[in-house]
Amino acid sequence: MMRLSINSRSFEALGREFRPTLRLALPLVFAEIGWMSMGVVDTIMVGRLPNSAVAIGATGLGQSLYHSVAIFGGGLLLGLDTFVAPTIIGVGSNLLLVAAAFQLFDGLQTVATGALRGSGDTRTPMIANLIAYWCIGLPLGYVLCFRFRLGALGIWLGLCIGLMIIGSVLLLAWHRRLRCDRASLLHHRA
Repeated sequence: MMRLSINSRSFEALGREFRPTLRLALPLVFAEIGWMSMGVVDTIMVGRLPNSAVAIGATGLGQSLYHSVAIFGGGLLLGLDTFVAPTIIGVGSNLLLVAAAFQLFDGLQTVATGALRGSGDTRTPMIANLIAYWCIGLPLGYVLCFRFRLGALGIWLGLCIGLMIIGSVLLLAWHRRLRCDRASLLHHRA
């Protein structure tokens, strides 16, 4: 059993870092909530179209492209600010590569989830997300963060690995679904 030692110095250090971190993160958190809300609304609106699987897949791809441009632009603007740049470089340089991989696989899972939902399969994405995030990614992130003392990098690595699993599993599920649909179509023609 792992024991965490908590003392007053830990709380003091956390208190000193909390306000500057919150000041940097809060605008991005609100922007991300807005982007996610737009994605949900887009998915609901195109879900009623006749060829909804293709429309939802296209919506997911568009959302991924938009998020990539928006996050790059936000990071660029924050990096240009002379007051914020040293803080971002110090805190974020290690997280940048993980965030890039995260974006790639987040786009993959978004498109695959949209395509599966559009074809009527909502259960597979739900189970994949539940298992990969809660049973693999979060515990792995916890171990990397606290046991291996990687801090925020450990949490991000754990969640990124969970997301890689989700994207890969959903892509395989979509490929299997297409193969089964094609086989049943060829069977009906014969």
